[in-house]
Amino acid sequence: MSDNEVTEGAEKKPEVSLEDRIRAGLYGLLGVVLTEAPDAEQLMQISAMRPNESALGKAMGSLAKIATMTTPAMAAAEFKTLFGSILKPVASAHVADKAAAAAALKADNERLGITPFEGYDEPEDHIAALCDTMAGLILSQHNAGLTPEDHKKFFMAHIAPWAGKFFESMEGKRTAKFYGPIGTLGKELVASDIVICGNGG
Repeated sequence: MSDNEVTEGAEKKPEVSLEDRIRAGLYGLLGVVLTEAPDAEQLMQISAMRPNESALGKAMGSLAKIATMTTPAMAAAEFKTLFGSILKPVASAHVADKAAAAAALKADNERLGITPFEGYDEPEDHIAALCDTMAGLILSQHNAGLTPEDHKKFFMAHIAPWAGKFFESMEGKRTAKFYGPIGTLGKELVASDIVICGNGG
């Protein structure tokens, strides 16, 4: 399901808080459903998510409810329509200086030890690839010598500048019964991480 893998270092990984494990799980979920439409088992897992009173928690609850009413065929049809002709899920379609953004991402991927899985043919700046990278970085699945701040820097450089608007566009598609709530979840996750990562919290 992932387009990227993050090389594990030999050093002991720092303990990851519950909040960060939840964040990593949500990025991992986005990585899955933005790579391909979910199957029946994945939809069942999504439907088991529990909401809370935060904006992100409410988005989780809404998505869980929709997942119970979504079949794999319905999700696949939406995926094909949305990403086949309507939405462009790559940073290069949403940032002004495409060459600079691509060069910066390539350099960071090399520095962090992130390489594509065999057989994965999406570009490096695909939103699924970036979400998968965030999940791995939050869980400290990275090279020895990197600090816990690396996922925050990666987020602010490669996701914060454009992903919120991308997810908001997905949220606004009235025909996207399943992927609309995915857009809401992504939008709220990006908004919360702008606070966390932008403030260094």
